[in-house]
Amino acid sequence: MKAYIVRHGDAVDIGDTSVETDDDRFLSSKGEKRTAEIAQVLANMGCAPQRIVTSPLTRAVQTAEILARYVQTKKSLRTDDILGPGIDTDDVVEWIATLKLKSVMLVGHNPALVYLIAALVSKSGDAQVELKKSGACCVSFDRKVKRGGGCIEWLLQPKQLETICATS
Repeated sequence: MKAYIVRHGDAVDIGDTSVETDDDRFLSSKGEKRTAEIAQVLANMGCAPQRIVTSPLTRAVQTAEILARYVQTKKSLRTDDILGPGIDTDDVVEWIATLKLKSVMLVGHNPALVYLIAALVSKSGDAQVELKKSGACCVSFDRKVKRGGGCIEWLLQPKQLETICATS
């Protein structure tokens, strides 16, 4: 299995355009543009998850919708509270293991996503990982999905993805 892990794009701040809570924050124009560029790069890299699962928060859903348009997974886009803020890493690892898929894209928030990546590739979960807004990581599993059983195939930050986009 391959797990593509993507952090949501840049969002407006609380107080901007009448956004009153963190849950209501939506992608800024910069976030929309960067996410579309990154989605194009991921599609060009052959990233084609069978399903995209996103946090229910607006900025994550918008990010997932943009990604789905480029990686041709729109019909398999779902929201799930398991990827919302404050997730339990062990619960998410176990949940991924139950998916009967060859590939899945997970869209969510930090710090939860960096803890998830660390748990997927390190039994102790203490691997140091950084994932900036609109960053993406691919963790693959030769066998069963389990804590510490994955290998990072690649981790790309937005600046790297932008460079790839500019040269392709």
